[in-house]
Amino acid sequence: MAPVPLVELGVTNAVDLPEKSEIVKEEADQGKEWDKFSVEKWRDAVYTSKSFFQELFIDTTDFVGKLCDNLDGPLLVEVGCGTGEALVPLFTQVGKEQPRVRYSCGMDFNPNFIKFCQDEVAAEDQANIRHLVGDAQQLISLINNGLPKEWEVENRPKVVMCVGNTVGIMPPEIRKNVYQQMKEMAGTGGYMVVVFWNGNRFGDAVQNFYHKNPKLCGPFTGECIDLDTCTLRTPSGYCTHWTKPEEARAIFEEEIGIEVVELLEKGNGVLVAGRVR
Repeated sequence: MAPVPLVELGVTNAVDLPEKSEIVKEEADQGKEWDKFSVEKWRDAVYTSKSFFQELFIDTTDFVGKLCDNLDGPLLVEVGCGTGEALVPLFTQVGKEQPRVRYSCGMDFNPNFIKFCQDEVAAEDQANIRHLVGDAQQLISLINNGLPKEWEVENRPKVVMCVGNTVGIMPPEIRKNVYQQMKEMAGTGGYMVVVFWNGNRFGDAVQNFYHKNPKLCGPFTGECIDLDTCTLRTPSGYCTHWTKPEEARAIFEEEIGIEVVELLEKGNGVLVAGRVR
């Protein structure tokens, strides 16, 4: 597509763009670099623009919480938990009579994030939450081998979620494998949940989230933005794709092979829940 006029998006900082031959390598390297991404850099980037996603944080908790309420003593698993904020409102017993899940587990490729999560767990919650370092392409073995036997993981209903557009920064082949691991782990008795960042809000996000967060993705110009595919690829190697509702449904039904039981487009998010047919 033609370059996006910079004035339309408020993106004016000039940088040297990568050659096309470098793009594939950068996309592959992104996964390798994620394990070194610092907690401080991530939290600074996300919370600098917290207002941009504040409603989506709340909507995600409500969406996933209702699914957990439908199950008897579920295990909640988050793929790519980052610094763990999405899990806390659902598992914590602090200030509550009853948490919305029986057990909870966050996993991430980045050991810095997992260490941060472990350090942040309140004393009241420590018996019922685990955080594991691992590859989401090996999710099933990681969960089955890494959680206490008394949790009865294999027989317990599960909600397996990946939120915050984590799938949007995964290279395609990795994403495909992760989807299948999540589907198999959720099984016929649970739910698989993916919260995509909404492609219908991509143009707004470029200006009001990414452009204001150079620590996350680096500076960029209009040539880095593809509004047709809702993709941003920056010279630093950061690449993200935002997903429209119709694409999200097709991913679940055609790519993953799972029945959509609820799809909600709300603000900056497309929230999708599915069950194995």
